Amino acid sequence: QDVGSSGCSGMPDVQKKCSDDSCKVLAGDMVGSSCDEFCHRSGRKCVSAWEEANNDCKPQRALRCDQTFGTTSDLLCMCAPQLVRLSTRAFSAASSNLVWSDEFAGWSVDHSTWNIKTGGGGFGNNELQHYTHHSSKVSAGVLRITAKCEEYDNEHYTSAKLTTKHIVSWGPGHRVEVRAKVPAAKGTWAAIWMLPVNNTYGSWPASGEIDIMEAVGCTENKIFGTVHTGAYNHMHNTQAYGSRQLQVAEWHTYALQWEEEGLQWFVDGELFGSFAPTHRSSE
Repeated sequence: QDVGSSGCSGMPDVQKKCSDDSCKVLAGDMVGSSCDEFCHRSGRKCVSAWEEANNDCKPQRALRCDQTFGTTSDLLCMCAPQLVRLSTRAFSAASSNLVWSDEFAGWSVDHSTWNIKTGGGGFGNNELQHYTHHSSKVSAGVLRITAKCEEYDNEHYTSAKLTTKHIVSWGPGHRVEVRAKVPAAKGTWAAIWMLPVNNTYGSWPASGEIDIMEAVGCTENKIFGTVHTGAYNHMHNTQAYGSRQLQVAEWHTYALQWEEEGLQWFVDGELFGSFAPTHRSSE
């Protein structure tokens, strides 16, 4: 269940929302875990904790935030709405090593840097567009992807998809930054996203997906940073995400900081999402 109030959206493992004006929730699958650990999963600090027995959000007894409670699978946890950094060390470009970049300085897409995907058929998402070579152009230091309403190979729309698969890849210890502006229009779903090079744990979503930024046209001027796994995905309404209201048609710098402890999402240097699972597994 999603918690959409008071800056608490995207919290994972929520069984039930217990307040309209705070991040107070009934947390599930809590055997051996504390509310400290639960809140940390979404980059928050625990404020209060209780034992709960009847799935009615009514506290049975107060607990410390770091306290587990026997074999109880549900705890009542209140998390702070403010996100905190996983690391106390702020990112510094000056002290980091740049390993890859494309500033689009030429007049065409660099095929040694990017794959241009072509084709249609929905791509498992019921996508209506046909991806073409002619839908992406480079000029004046900008990559432009254009979506058009036009007939192409028995489909009614065209657009472009560029990937770096088998050219370059990233993992823990990397920060990915992309400066972009996207359409603010219904019917669009602009995204900057990451898929695994190899589906080690199986087909989507088992091997994971990280959306650095996605802007859904029917949700006006709002961006999302989302992670999808076997345990956390929209098919089960368990996807973990952060969101931020902003003018998507203006230029912004979107960033993903990938650390051993978890993932954090930033826009223009401000933290807006975090995911740090307590238990690590292929799920």
